[in-house]
Amino acid sequence: MLGPTVLATALLLPRAHAQEVVPEVAVPAINVQAWRMPVDAEATLWTDDASSAPDHYVEARLAYTYLRHPLVYRYTVDGGPTRELGVLDNVHQANLVGAYSYWALRVGLDLPLLLAANGAQVQAGAGLGDVALDVKGVILDREGAGAPFGVAAVSRLALPTATVEGAALGSDGPVWELSGVVDHELGPVLLAGNLGTRFRRPSTVGDIDWRGQAFFRLGAGWSLAPEAGVSADLVGALGYGNPAFDPSTTPMELLLGGFGRPAGDLMLRGGVGTALTAGVSAPDLRLIVAAGWEPKEVRDKDGDGISDRLDACPLDPEDKDRHKDEDGCPDPSTKVHVLVQDHLGDVIFGADLGIETPLGPKLGTGDTTVELHPGSYPLSVQVPRYAQHIGALEVPAAPTYEHIIKLEPLFGEVRVVVQGVDDLPLNGAARLAGGGGGRISGGVARFEADPGRAEVIVQIDGYQAASGVVTVEAGDLVELALQLQPARARVVADRIEILDKVFFDVGKATIKAQSFPLLDEVARVLIENPQLLRVSVDGHTDDQGSAKVNTKLSAARAESVRAYLVNKGVAADRLVAAGYGPSRPLVPGKTPEAREQNRRVEFVILEQALRTQ
Repeated sequence: MLGPTVLATALLLPRAHAQEVVPEVAVPAINVQAWRMPVDAEATLWTDDASSAPDHYVEARLAYTYLRHPLVYRYTVDGGPTRELGVLDNVHQANLVGAYSYWALRVGLDLPLLLAANGAQVQAGAGLGDVALDVKGVILDREGAGAPFGVAAVSRLALPTATVEGAALGSDGPVWELSGVVDHELGPVLLAGNLGTRFRRPSTVGDIDWRGQAFFRLGAGWSLAPEAGVSADLVGALGYGNPAFDPSTTPMELLLGGFGRPAGDLMLRGGVGTALTAGVSAPDLRLIVAAGWEPKEVRDKDGDGISDRLDACPLDPEDKDRHKDEDGCPDPSTKVHVLVQDHLGDVIFGADLGIETPLGPKLGTGDTTVELHPGSYPLSVQVPRYAQHIGALEVPAAPTYEHIIKLEPLFGEVRVVVQGVDDLPLNGAARLAGGGGGRISGGVARFEADPGRAEVIVQIDGYQAASGVVTVEAGDLVELALQLQPARARVVADRIEILDKVFFDVGKATIKAQSFPLLDEVARVLIENPQLLRVSVDGHTDDQGSAKVNTKLSAARAESVRAYLVNKGVAADRLVAAGYGPSRPLVPGKTPEAREQNRRVEFVILEQALRTQ
């Protein structure tokens, strides 16, 4: 039903003999005065809008509210009919609200003053309520930016400052709200919506758990005349920690009102509201009368200090250059295009450009367009690895002007020409031993190098790595030609194929130095192919001698190879070593040729992942 706020309780009282016993109810330490005077809403009585005010704008509002039946307990006696106890029947309260605006922020203070309250178990006089700090940040300014929608965020903190106890008009701890605000003008109607959450200290109220809430507000203000109209607000909340849509924790209220400016800075507002659900804080009747000191706003959209009424260019700020500053429009000037180029004539977009003007420095990049009056301006350019440029920018009296600055490099360049044994160009990567490098395309790579001695390293799939040393001077180009030999190690299906053999000292696990380059290539293949997760280094021997001795020797040789690869930078957990002796011959037979091929080291891929680019 539509009616007063009700807390359902299950109070089973003793049977009354002489007269009916009215239950004693502990009044909770909560604030059932949910309404608060909006700090700066233009056309609604409860819903915040996303409007902004000029810098240093100050306003104040004084509101009187009356509540009828904001807190009622419902109970039964010995299973009889449900009865109601008006714990809090009437509340008279005033709210003094002030606000200050600057840029996109509005800071407000709400000072509630309890005038009187009474009920079956409440008799309270004047006192202070829960003082609240209310801060709004405008994210999208519908008025100043001309956007179709206004967007803002509001944070509100109410402190437990109430001086009247036992009246359910003050909380026992801080209450914090955070809400989002959206509004839109539809002709003479301003629509606004709020959605937020409220956090408070949990407490028990009757048979419900009273704690935080999610809340919404929907408001509409219809201007029937300049700065006068009617409004409607629909508000509601859903309590956390209780069954969804429990009537006691789901208050909903409708508020109808009006506003108007009778004279000067005075704004009057008023309205009447009623509960739509029997939820805590939704009264049977709410009356509001408010008066505000709200000076008419003088807006300056472009922020140039000239009001829009007098500004011939309200969206374009005056440039304050002592030339027709009173008209509010930027003065005609020369559009200057400044380009900063390297020694090859290419634009350096990351340049740090500075132009000194009477109104302060104008900063830019290697491709910057600025508007300046004709004259001479000190100019400087800084780019890493280039000599600093300091000079003057001479701006002519013309609609446009292009100024090109070419910087002197503090580095040299290396041009690497890479071919295979067939003299055909190769593609891959070239790098400097100390860092830096570039891609090889069409057999040629070109990149920067610091002055001095530079070692160039070239690595291309299917070829052995090659290197060369050059001497670089600032501003010069030096060339290096490299011819690459085919690689002796490569990934093929389930193994790393080597096109040579690993040689050991006779009867030992000591690797001969002649095999070091080959194993270096195997290490490079493993490092460049991280998708090869586990690789087995398999050692094999021929059939001469004891199989037991040969198996032990092959395992030792495999472990020597594994240790060599780990020492070259391959992760140890990617490699295992195994010795099979003569048990897995590659070629059958006992000829010297067959035995030579059977003495070998193989690299078998045990596990690999998909390769990512």
